[in-house]
Amino acid sequence: MPVLVDTSIWTDHFKKTDKCLANLLVSDQVVVHSMIIAEITCGTPPDRKNTLFFLKSLSGCKEALLSETLNFIEANKLYGAGCGVVDFSLLTSALITPDTRLWTRDKNLRNLAEKFNIEFKK
Repeated sequence: MPVLVDTSIWTDHFKKTDKCLANLLVSDQVVVHSMIIAEITCGTPPDRKNTLFFLKSLSGCKEALLSETLNFIEANKLYGAGCGVVDFSLLTSALITPDTRLWTRDKNLRNLAEKFNIEFKK
């Protein structure tokens, strides 16, 4: 089962190794989204060059187009849910990537992942 790992999980993992994430990485179950790489690039990941190289080498999820994301928001009346366009793009992308779960610590995004039955639970 592929798991789309949100920036919130990665940043915590960079501070203290998350054993669950480490296990998912070893078993090649982690997928990445370009917006997560972009968000991490905006920050200060450890061993920056190698970390960014590693993230870019992971398998990617199917990324929803902006138009698909906006249509998804409208069709499901998700406006005002406390999420931004990156969060909605992750949610939509996870939904269109077969069997993918979304792992996040962001409360609003986690609630939506749970609503759509794609929340990853340790």
